[in-house]
Amino acid sequence: MADRSLHSLFSISWQSITYGIGVFGRQIIIFLTLPLFTKYMSQDEYGAVSLITVFYVFLNTFTNSGLPAATFRLYKDTNDPQVRKSTIGASQILFFLFAFVVALGIIAFAMPLSELLLNNPDYARALQIVAVLLIFDTMFNFGQILLRIQMRPLVSSLQSLFLLIGQTALALLFVRVYDFGVTGYYLGYLCGAILGLFSITWFVRKMLVFRIPLRRMKNILIYGVPLVPATLSITALRLASRYLVGSLAGLDQVAIYDIGY
Repeated sequence: MADRSLHSLFSISWQSITYGIGVFGRQIIIFLTLPLFTKYMSQDEYGAVSLITVFYVFLNTFTNSGLPAATFRLYKDTNDPQVRKSTIGASQILFFLFAFVVALGIIAFAMPLSELLLNNPDYARALQIVAVLLIFDTMFNFGQILLRIQMRPLVSSLQSLFLLIGQTALALLFVRVYDFGVTGYYLGYLCGAILGLFSITWFVRKMLVFRIPLRRMKNILIYGVPLVPATLSITALRLASRYLVGSLAGLDQVAIYDIGY
């Protein structure tokens, strides 16, 4: 009994440390590259990036909220390999469908969304790139869930760092070298997300299931959908301040607020 408790303690400690490496590493990368983006982008451009990123985080919360918890719960509820495969397959399809439907809506209404969110239609192309990014990023998050199910925290953290490093480097390339501005920023993040998805797919390839278990999809939705409103409301409350600043004072002031935040 004592040996089992000690093993559990070491396991939890190891996972906490390795997941912490990923979280802390991401914060360090963001902190160190922030001065580069503020140097190579105008104040209005950085303000636009801030608002679009807030919009993206909100959408990403919507496409992911409920599904991870439901996937973990239903997967761990049984030891039957076939039922577990069915859960993974259903979750995989739902993650993609949630992101795909939202992305289609953004692409179709990019112009009015740009006017509504940024008071400027010129950022419609950037929003369309963000829509495609949402699909790749959502599927990368699904891959992270599979790594956590496999209890591979180090691989999960390294994949997270690899994704952010690739996205940041490519975003700087498009902003600094090609002078693509806000569009280049998200184009870099999209290209990085594509590379990240290919990379993480290699590690979880044996768990992927290419079939559509409709009954299991229903079970996941029944468990996960009720969690969506609370998650969305918390995210909206946390991020709404940037839109208030933008609507009252303009994009240049959003840039200052975002850096201070």
